[in-house]
Amino acid sequence: QAHSSTVEEFPKPGTEADLCIVMYGGGVTSYEASRRAIERYGRENTEIWFADTLTEDRDLYRFNRDVEKLLGIEITRFTQGKDIWGVFFEQKALGNSRIDPCSKFLKRKPLRDELKSRFCDWRCTVCGTHLTVKPIDIRVMSGTGKWDHLMGCQNCADSDSAYSSLLDDYEALRESNALDSDEARLLFSRIGERLEPADREGRTVRVVLGMDKIDDCRRSIRAELSFLPFRVWFPLDDPEWGVAFKEKIMEDLKIQGIRTPRLYELGFKHNNCGGFCVKAGLGQIAHYYKIKPEEYAEHERKEQEFRDFVGRDVSIFSKTVDGKKTPMTMRTLRKRIEAGEEFKFEPSLECQCFSPTEVAQ
Repeated sequence: QAHSSTVEEFPKPGTEADLCIVMYGGGVTSYEASRRAIERYGRENTEIWFADTLTEDRDLYRFNRDVEKLLGIEITRFTQGKDIWGVFFEQKALGNSRIDPCSKFLKRKPLRDELKSRFCDWRCTVCGTHLTVKPIDIRVMSGTGKWDHLMGCQNCADSDSAYSSLLDDYEALRESNALDSDEARLLFSRIGERLEPADREGRTVRVVLGMDKIDDCRRSIRAELSFLPFRVWFPLDDPEWGVAFKEKIMEDLKIQGIRTPRLYELGFKHNNCGGFCVKAGLGQIAHYYKIKPEEYAEHERKEQEFRDFVGRDVSIFSKTVDGKKTPMTMRTLRKRIEAGEEFKFEPSLECQCFSPTEVAQ
């Protein structure tokens, strides 16, 4: 009997791929995601990738070494040979609350490029065929005005009459320039996604992220979209284990004799970029100045150097005057702090490095 797949039949992330790769950020949730990934996939099928921004707190590297010993697996370190300021000067663009070229070029792009290089073939989740040639490209215009893509399996088209009929219907809509229609979008969902990226041996992969959908649902959704066509698994949100809260992870690490990264003790929410983040609010950066004045001074110096370099009144942070955002240099912010102005610090911002606003290319 011919079998026709729909999008609902696509395997659930996290349970059926051959390999998993943890996108590790250096914090306790990254550790717990790695631990759960190893428990499910085994050490031999798990990799841990760490993108070093060269702006990290020194204690992060100590924590990474402890994690390697505890989990019995080596963390693969990626570095682009430049820190966040190297990226800003290279791109002639400062990061701010809206854009983060630092995360894009030091984390997302190099790690995604490595994924695409390794997993450049395809495997069909229905017929199991390992495809080494470009599959059938199927696309429709989404309701938001952007193209949605999926890949079709030629082997299924040759052997499954129902699936082949759906592809014929799609081709007719394409030839009549009707891909921006409700009919095309409905057909797109009926065809469903069958193919996953695979390596040269036909093995599929799960991208593992240490987020949970309770803490930040929007962040995890953006992350999923940014990694397409790779499938993402959130082990901290997996019902098999239940939601993992940071406090509980820290307690478990302490029991095992592992000291948590010192940035948490210093009041920061996550262990990235040494506590400095272009998307952080003024409260966190004011806190950063009080905790790390020497490092703040270096960022302040580099910001002024960048302003001189581009010859424009730009800054990482901003202030709102009469409803309009205007630049707030780190020098100006420091002067206001030293004058006694208080900036409320609520360490609630989660790391946004893997949840960009732009979609994957």
